Amino acid sequence: MPAATAADWVSNPEDVTHVLTFLHERRSRMGDGGNFDKTVYNEAAVHMASQWPPKKGGPKTAKAIETKWRGLRKLHKYILQVKQKSYPGASGWTYTDEGGFNVMDDDREAWDNFVKAHQHFKPFATSGWIHFRMVDEMVPSRARGRYVFNAGSVLHGDHGIGISEQSQDDDDAGQTQGSDVSQAISNWSQTDFGDNSQNDFGDDSQPPAAGDDTKDTLNNIASRGMAKVV
Repeated sequence: MPAATAADWVSNPEDVTHVLTFLHERRSRMGDGGNFDKTVYNEAAVHMASQWPPKKGGPKTAKAIETKWRGLRKLHKYILQVKQKSYPGASGWTYTDEGGFNVMDDDREAWDNFVKAHQHFKPFATSGWIHFRMVDEMVPSRARGRYVFNAGSVLHGDHGIGISEQSQDDDDAGQTQGSDVSQAISNWSQTDFGDNSQNDFGDDSQPPAAGDDTKDTLNNIASRGMAKVV
């Protein structure tokens, strides 16, 4: 029995908009972790089959839609991190909804090096992700992550207090950042995110140990109620 034909989001980029619109209208049924109940994905599959049958590739099944949503949600997370200046390795870049990373001619070499390690950003050199705002309205605040004080984190610059991002995404627990979302660039479009993924950057590095000055600063804070830094 031949294998089922996979859903093709590249040849049918408008299907991403159709799926997102359907899920956006049902965002009240989303769980705290940022995902829907399987009944919603089943309903979306029926909707796509009846209203938007694929022009190419297999049907948008419930599983295909769920995988696509997870990938789009990951992309939203990474773009949000760039906006908040918390994405690892992107401190020199600025992202806007209109111009993406706003890459100029003088930036091209640095950009090429950057996207070698972070390929999911490649479509956004000079234009923003068209679905960011819709996904942003859908993702629960609990799933976005938030900045929290961490007395054992690394000091950045001269600020004197370590800040780390505490992820609240239920699906991210125990996963390496980017493990299920990075996409090969061949035959790639900015709407095709969440399929055929591979890991393109690691999250295995550990922050360096705090120096004596750092420990003194943090222990002063710790004396007001936090554990001592050793």
